[in-house]
Amino acid sequence: MKTIETVKKLKKTYQIHIKSDSYEIEPEVYLKFHIKPGLEIEEKIWKELIAENDYLRYYKLGIIKLKKMLTRYEMKNYLLSVGASEGIIKQVISKFVEKRYLDDLIYTKEYIQMKKYQYGPLVLEHQLREKGVDFDLIKAQIDHIDEQEILLLQLPKKLSSIKNKSKRQAILTVKTHFIRNGYTNQIVSSVLEKSLDQYQGDELKLIQRDYEKLYLRLSKKFSGYELKSSIKEKLYQKGYTIEDIQKVLN
Repeated sequence: MKTIETVKKLKKTYQIHIKSDSYEIEPEVYLKFHIKPGLEIEEKIWKELIAENDYLRYYKLGIIKLKKMLTRYEMKNYLLSVGASEGIIKQVISKFVEKRYLDDLIYTKEYIQMKKYQYGPLVLEHQLREKGVDFDLIKAQIDHIDEQEILLLQLPKKLSSIKNKSKRQAILTVKTHFIRNGYTNQIVSSVLEKSLDQYQGDELKLIQRDYEKLYLRLSKKFSGYELKSSIKEKLYQKGYTIEDIQKVLN
């Protein structure tokens, strides 16, 4: 038998004292069980009260967290982090799924739609798996992504924005960027091949600039043929063609 000694109204809950222990009780539970000082509660009823109170507490915390869309896995981890038991977590998530507050299919569709111009399928798949979404569900949605359509829109813009690198360097930079962000190597290469005319750099102007910088630096160490060979090697490493290098060196 539990005997409630005191009841104190807090901002959102009620605080009750039983011997040396205190409990925060949700308003719904307070009203349902007619809580008041001096109330004696049988052990069985007390367990029901605490179970219902815990459920309501974590349900409300979950609702607040759902201001941002979450997967079921993310909600489970959040509820664990704030102290919910496995049983309560199962109850709360079940109710959220029933009410469609949690829906991994809708989450996956919206996540992909929002991120597909930023990341390719490989990265999106990895991100969604980290969020605990079922692999088959992810795969079904990832398969709807038209990589070529996205890259035909994004890649030429990226290539045309690079003006301070040789064409070969610019191509490598663009290719590395999109592959690193999860787009398929083969499709990136194919779209890149069709977009080479978007390169806006003036290679002769760039090679002249780099030649002058290299000359100032390397002429302190080398001279004559050795200087010329060193500059030629460095310019080639920067992605300039042998033909353009020869124009500057001659």
